[in-house]
Amino acid sequence: MPLEIYRRHNPAKCNSRDTVRCKDKRRPCPIWVRGSTNNGRYIRQPLKTRDWIKADDLRRELEATGELPKIPIEDTRTTITTWQEKFIQNMKAENLCEDTIRKYNLVFKQIIAFANDRGIRFIAELDLPSIQDFRKT
Repeated sequence: MPLEIYRRHNPAKCNSRDTVRCKDKRRPCPIWVRGSTNNGRYIRQPLKTRDWIKADDLRRELEATGELPKIPIEDTRTTITTWQEKFIQNMKAENLCEDTIRKYNLVFKQIIAFANDRGIRFIAELDLPSIQDFRKT
């Protein structure tokens, strides 16, 4: 059985059964691949795309090499200093006065010092107990 790409529909979100077209044009259902590769291995897995043309290219590459290309994953976590820079840029874009921006910079310095003491580097690591500890200081 050669490799075949198809849309995997979620009945709760899409009531279409057409494997090429999906009724939800804004966000179609995800595309999967199933079948046997040249070395006889059967696969059924998502292609992590919703674009039919890109999925067909991935299918061809999978048939040729026997495995999907590895897509490098970037570290998308935001550091506290990056968060501070973006927050201050946003405040400046809103034309807030310099005194307000200076106060927020002071709070960010305190947060960064607190986080460095506890080994916290990313904003996602600041959970409720650590924020409560920060407020106690």
